[in-house]
Amino acid sequence: MVETETVQKEAVSEQAYQAAVQHDRWFYDVSQHSGVEYWELASIKASGLYAGRRYFEAYKEFTKVLELKKHKTSHKAALLESKIRSGIKAKCVLKEDLEADLKLLEESISSHGDQIQLWALLHEFYVNMEEPSFIEHIHVVILLCMSNEYSKFWKMFANVRSVQGVPLNFYVFAGCKAVVLLRSESEMASGHLKARYAEWANTLEQELRAKYPKKIEEADRNLGGQRRFQNECHSDALPPHACRSTAHFKSSEEQRGIVEEFIAKFPWFFADWSSDLISQLKSQ
Repeated sequence: MVETETVQKEAVSEQAYQAAVQHDRWFYDVSQHSGVEYWELASIKASGLYAGRRYFEAYKEFTKVLELKKHKTSHKAALLESKIRSGIKAKCVLKEDLEADLKLLEESISSHGDQIQLWALLHEFYVNMEEPSFIEHIHVVILLCMSNEYSKFWKMFANVRSVQGVPLNFYVFAGCKAVVLLRSESEMASGHLKARYAEWANTLEQELRAKYPKKIEEADRNLGGQRRFQNECHSDALPPHACRSTAHFKSSEEQRGIVEEFIAKFPWFFADWSSDLISQLKSQ
């Protein structure tokens, strides 16, 4: 039998260690730190400022974090997204600065999932701009809708603005499609979400009927007698959500193809658009 020597460890006095007692939001003061410790705390500070709705301060802090060191591509993209979102909510950052950051973010992403997040962020950007591009905005929302059959994406059409006089069909059609998807989501959900989705669907349908009564009737006629609030598919092709949500990164050419497919799939959506406006959308 091999005997092992027992090493007696010297007891450590209570005075050797003291608990760090920090005041609330202690990480807002990063002046006493440097190097890796500094930028890690600065990241926490930026997130804390955002959570506290101090968006412009968060925007400036995320800018510092990005400048402190060279980040991995994925981490850089996450920081840029947080910076842009802070800038949008701050409502005092120059449009040109946000556009420059959006361009950097676009260059930093490499997956289709990242693209979907970018398109959702672009939607938020256009919604909060004083004079957004109607074509650019609707282009982004179409890409989102074709990436996944999700009611949230179809409801985004309601926030697309045009300074040229907005065609009504796409508002009505998109609202009807959102109702269909909300009811489908209600059927698949459980618990309180099931009732909530159903309530949202009923509320949206009532709003559409009250706001666009004639257009609702027109939608019935132009959809070939199909009930607009029925979630039916008579095509042999797979629905968008079954083949695109996990697809590869979409090039500019592929994005144009997706938009053209949307236009061909939902012609009544564009029935009151001029041919010039449709051409602009196709070439976006």
